[in-house]
Amino acid sequence: MSNKHEILRLLVAGTLAATEAGCLPQQKIPEEEQALGPDVLSTSPRPLPSETAVPRPTLTPTFVDTSTPTTEPTPAEKTRVVDGNLVFELKGSGQLTELFPTSRIYQTERGDTVIIDNESDIRLAGQVIETQYGSFSLLMQDTRYQEYKRNQYHTNPGEVAGYANLADHPLIEEISRIASTLVELHDREVGFGSGLANHQPQPKNFYFITLHPGTSYPLSRMLPPGLFRPVDVRELYYLHSGLPLLNAGDNNYFLIRFLPAGVPSFKTTPGYDIEKLNASMGRVIRYGLVNLIGDVHQYRGMRYFESPVPSYEQITSSPFGPLLLNPQIDYYFSQSDEALGVEPPYSHEEVLTILEHGGFGATETVEIDLTKFD
Repeated sequence: MSNKHEILRLLVAGTLAATEAGCLPQQKIPEEEQALGPDVLSTSPRPLPSETAVPRPTLTPTFVDTSTPTTEPTPAEKTRVVDGNLVFELKGSGQLTELFPTSRIYQTERGDTVIIDNESDIRLAGQVIETQYGSFSLLMQDTRYQEYKRNQYHTNPGEVAGYANLADHPLIEEISRIASTLVELHDREVGFGSGLANHQPQPKNFYFITLHPGTSYPLSRMLPPGLFRPVDVRELYYLHSGLPLLNAGDNNYFLIRFLPAGVPSFKTTPGYDIEKLNASMGRVIRYGLVNLIGDVHQYRGMRYFESPVPSYEQITSSPFGPLLLNPQIDYYFSQSDEALGVEPPYSHEEVLTILEHGGFGATETVEIDLTKFD
């Protein structure tokens, strides 16, 4: 046993001596790594170089795409959308692209407009109608229209948007005149008096937008920066909230309302689904003008109305009354909200007349298939 221990001791001693003499190959550390210092040098053993090693070829796998190529453009590339008789073109510049900087704007020649925000799920649809008094626009969130359809037909309406056809409305010029005059009253560019009945305002661009409650934050990012803050939204009355008239510059004004489901709606005798839908969409015209009157009334510190959304009787007995002296405007405005809940017995002609009154003369609803814009 002592001989084996002696032999083992001699072998270990010889190996150490050979290492110190440089007989065994040493692991060489590259100079660039030595310059990095001891803190970053790798302590793991390095493989010894082989003088006979042959480099192995690098194989690049080849994948064959067997799918069918598609020519369908992405949303950002889709510049033209055809939906029935309407042809929408993507707007690359212009007033709307400046007012909605984060959105894609599609518009027809007559003013049908679809606005799809790229940073949120907000989609607006409506019409921007040019008149001699500027433009008058009603824009509605798509899900609000879907609620109307769901309430009327009790089925899932799908990915659609809808709005009243203002382009063919016989009073669109007078409606725009009233809106632009109200903006001038708000800005104190004109005073009250009987002259309001025939006042010719300077052109203004008025946008009335209705959305669901809870969308103020994404909308604030969708419109020009700094136009409003979500904390600026105020409650008008039960479940109704909104913002004061917003001046976006260059004669562009926004009036924004966040409305609960089913507002406005009609409760008429069964069998008039299409007429009720048309009237509900058309009533947005009246609702926009009444809200604008209420906003100017509050901004000017007046005390004629008990509610931010005054009744027709309150308006006509106030300094705003001369604005509604046009017989046709008076004809549509004269219907109170109570008259919109008609119940039988009414004749067919009477129901249609009441719906025509309440719908502010709008007799056609435009419906848009939003899946075509994806």
